Amino acid sequence: QSGFFMVKGLPVSTVYTLVFDKTGYKSQSTSVTTGSSQIITDAGLVFMPTLKTAVAPFEEYNVILQWNSVEPYSAACGLSDSAADCANPATGNQGTELDLYVSRPDGQIIYWSNLGDQYGEFTRDSFLDMMPGEGVYIKNLQTSPEGTYKIAVNRYLWGTIANVNAKVTLAKGATSSNNWTVPANCTQNWWVVATIDPTTGSATTINTCQDEYPF
Repeated sequence: QSGFFMVKGLPVSTVYTLVFDKTGYKSQSTSVTTGSSQIITDAGLVFMPTLKTAVAPFEEYNVILQWNSVEPYSAACGLSDSAADCANPATGNQGTELDLYVSRPDGQIIYWSNLGDQYGEFTRDSFLDMMPGEGVYIKNLQTSPEGTYKIAVNRYLWGTIANVNAKVTLAKGATSSNNWTVPANCTQNWWVVATIDPTTGSATTINTCQDEYPF
C-alpha cells in the first residue's frame, strides 16, 4: 500500500520523472530536478480508481485531492487545535487530515459522510487507511436545477492545509484538465478550490481560504 524509493548518484540539475501505473487506476507521476546532496520527498502519489464507464469522456469527471502526509499525528493534536504539536507542524505534527467536498446543483454534497448515487460517488476516504488522497467521481453533469458544482477541501481535526502541498486535480475522462495548489497563506479550515459549469464542463478557479462553511 505504501513505500519509498532511494536513488543515488544521479547527475545534478537533471529532471527525473517517477511514474506509477496500474490497470484500473489513474496513472500518477512526479518530476523533480536533482541537486547536490539533496533528499527529495513527495508522498502525494496515491492511486485513485479511474471508474471507466461507457460514456463520452466529457461526461465523466474525477476530482482528486492529494497532499504530502496524514501521519504521523498525535492524539493531542487530534483532540485540541491549541496543542503545541498542532500549532507548529515543523516541530510536532507533520501530517494533516483533509476531506474533499463536491456540491452539485441539486444541493447534494458528496463527501465521506454522503457517498453519492448513480450520478456521482465518493471514491476514497483518507481517514480509513491514513493515506493522503481522496476522490469524487461524477457521471453526467447535472444541468437542472440551475447552479454550479463547487469543489472545496476541509481540514479535519489535525494539521494545517497550507504546509502539506495540498493539490486538487480535475480530470475529464482520462485527461487532467485543471490543477490547483492551495494558497501558501491558507490558515483557515476551508480551501474553496473552484466551480464547474454543468453546461460546458469548464472550471472557474476560486482558490481562496475561509473559516465559514462554503456550501
